[in-house]
Amino acid sequence: FILVEGAPGVGKSTFAWELCRRWDVMEVLRKYSLVVLVRLCDEGIHQATSLAGFFDYPNGNVQQVIKSIGDGEGLLLIMDGADECPSSFWKNPQSLGCEILSGRLLPKATVLVTTRPSASTILTSQWIPQKHIEVLGFTTAQISKYAESVVASKPDLEGFHRYISASPSISGILYIPLNTVIAMGVYRENRGGNRLIPTTLTQLYTDLTLILLQRYLLANSLKLVEALPQTMHDFPETILKTFHDLAKTAYEGTVKQQGFSKLPEGSNSLGFTTESAMLPTGRRLSYHFLHLTLQEYLAAFHFSLLPEMEQKKCLRSTAIPPT
Repeated sequence: FILVEGAPGVGKSTFAWELCRRWDVMEVLRKYSLVVLVRLCDEGIHQATSLAGFFDYPNGNVQQVIKSIGDGEGLLLIMDGADECPSSFWKNPQSLGCEILSGRLLPKATVLVTTRPSASTILTSQWIPQKHIEVLGFTTAQISKYAESVVASKPDLEGFHRYISASPSISGILYIPLNTVIAMGVYRENRGGNRLIPTTLTQLYTDLTLILLQRYLLANSLKLVEALPQTMHDFPETILKTFHDLAKTAYEGTVKQQGFSKLPEGSNSLGFTTESAMLPTGRRLSYHFLHLTLQEYLAAFHFSLLPEMEQKKCLRSTAIPPT
């Protein structure tokens, strides 16, 4: 199999999507008669016990698809997000993940798996990749090019460059495209105001959270605010209740390594999540956070609110034993 590895937010999923999008124009991909992208964050994928569940899709004749796939000859199977499914998906010999990477299913297919470095050991300890690709992210020139494409005025562009030059902890993480997008968005919201511009990754995600909640308020005409609120406590209590419920859901999903077949009432409209394609079992909707790092931030936010004893209990239960 082909292992594509990279830091959170560096562009692994974008790389997977681009392979699908360029299937008919990239010479190296034209040898494949079929390219299938499977998002491993889908709860239905974790529960699937056969290829019928693995390749199901809305309004599709899945049996006909499986029949055409056969032993996998001419198939490029892209499994995106090995770090977003339970470890049992790769450790249980009867799981579809093990069946496919071991070659017992689709033995002639080309299988490409994307993952964070933290989860790659689970894969490489059992199977040896034929190719190992690392997604490196933005160069300094690409960061500047992106900033130029977003900021309309020269003074704002110069202000952004002064901001990142004065914040080593921010400039040092902008090689990750997702961080560049967030930093640029937060800077544009904060420029010209009385707010302090974030100087850490946590502060960036905090301001991103404030921006999403403010957009929800404006979209629903619940409270017109000209400037970004200073803290979450500036939002209406009803919105905070929904947000806290969503943060708790993010925490539980992170700890249990589970997807989301449902969300707290009203939380899907806050702007933190999106709906996916239908799940195989019962064709239900599956929900996902806009990015796994956003889910992890909300999970950490909820964890910070837990009593100290409960925090210690959680840390003990999830600690990796020494080797």
